[in-house]
Amino acid sequence: MRILIDTNILIGLEDNHVLEERYAIAFREAQKAGNIVVHPRSIEDIRKDPDEKRMEKTLSKLEKYSILEHPPIPDEQFLSQIGRLKDRNDEIDASLLFAVAHDAVDFLITEDKGIHTKAGRLGLDERVLLVDQAAEIFTRLGQRRVPQHTLIEHLPVHNLQINDPFFNSLRKSYPTFDEWFVKISREGRCGWVLRERGRILALCIYKEEPDRADSDAIPLPSLKICTLKVADEVSGRRIAELFLKLSFQYTIKNHLCSTYFTAHSDQESLIGLMTDFGFVEIGMKGEEHILMKHMTPPKVIDHSTDSLNYAIKYYPHFMTEGNVKKFIIPIQPEFHNRIFPDCPGTQPRLCDFTEISPEGNTIKKAYICNAKTMEIHAGDVLLFYRSHDQRAITSIGIVERTIRTSNPSEIVRTVGNRTVYSFNEIRALASKHALVIIFRHMENLLKPVKHSVLSRSVGVKGPVQSIRRIDDDLFQRIMRLAR
Repeated sequence: MRILIDTNILIGLEDNHVLEERYAIAFREAQKAGNIVVHPRSIEDIRKDPDEKRMEKTLSKLEKYSILEHPPIPDEQFLSQIGRLKDRNDEIDASLLFAVAHDAVDFLITEDKGIHTKAGRLGLDERVLLVDQAAEIFTRLGQRRVPQHTLIEHLPVHNLQINDPFFNSLRKSYPTFDEWFVKISREGRCGWVLRERGRILALCIYKEEPDRADSDAIPLPSLKICTLKVADEVSGRRIAELFLKLSFQYTIKNHLCSTYFTAHSDQESLIGLMTDFGFVEIGMKGEEHILMKHMTPPKVIDHSTDSLNYAIKYYPHFMTEGNVKKFIIPIQPEFHNRIFPDCPGTQPRLCDFTEISPEGNTIKKAYICNAKTMEIHAGDVLLFYRSHDQRAITSIGIVERTIRTSNPSEIVRTVGNRTVYSFNEIRALASKHALVIIFRHMENLLKPVKHSVLSRSVGVKGPVQSIRRIDDDLFQRIMRLAR
């Protein structure tokens, strides 16, 4: 992004007075957002200053700015739109505005009211900013919304100790690891880390790539997952899946188009994990495979597309049209707390502050009940209804597969450590022929839809005590209330 600053902004930034806070904020945030440039006509204007000492002082300070090279020259059509040019100042104003109109720059910052009036006439008022507007816009553009977790730290890489034993295996795989670590520390790169008693047990380092990635096939802006490593002693807690969940949330919250990573052929478990969550190989970078995941769905949906595959590829987006069925699933508060610990209003348990819950922090989860329905299949949409206390629809899932069994061992083999149920609870459910639903957690509703609203405004009659199928119209009404 290129940001053009007018002469009056230069004077405000470079004179000998105490710098106004609004100028400081605007300049700092503009520097983060892009490259600040000066138009040659502005330099020409400064050279006309009759005070020679002041002129020389101002010109010397301009050397730290880039000059807009080969700026476009206003044509007759543009000049006819802007109105009659009375003097040299009007000519300079026209040149600055034409640089914006001709997309030589993205924004112009100026306090000149005449330029703002002309910009409004030309339809450029959204790109010609006052200092206060620039400070607000570029501050907002630079803000990053970082997902948080109770026990996962988000911090700059320079806060980690490079001699931590956790990094030894990385050094063996990457001989230049230490040099790379120093480089990214100086860049201010950040990541998520799990530590216990001061020891690093898991780490995910990421990098935003706004205008350049490792392949032209990667939609920009993108999030590169640079390092994802979990110590063997905590591999069963599904920390890697939790890191993926945080990465996906980061891309969505900050409006990025994709996320990707690179891996060697011998990193089969990592590649397998990523593939299971929608990453596809798109090429090579030297000896490393490049795997990428789209984070924005296509504008036009092919309704013949398999709804489960769509949900995997474009998570957290999912299909609702076509033959996709929708169900309301009642779930008791105790199990809701365990399955959806990050859901607003969920009451955390004491152990949530002392240990990572593998079943609670995964994307793929398991729900077990004794419902008799035979209608639920892969790709169907599940609306989880928290009963008893909240009495509200809180979360959405997409069915991956279902099984029916009376064998508790088969259930344990199927759900692994994705379940929140104890073996005694599983055995009790299995004794009545259990329905096991493996699903992918897509999102928690921004506004949980309470039972009173469901019955009054949506048309869901009676208490929600068992799995209930709803039609498309009811589903759409629930979604409008939830967002």
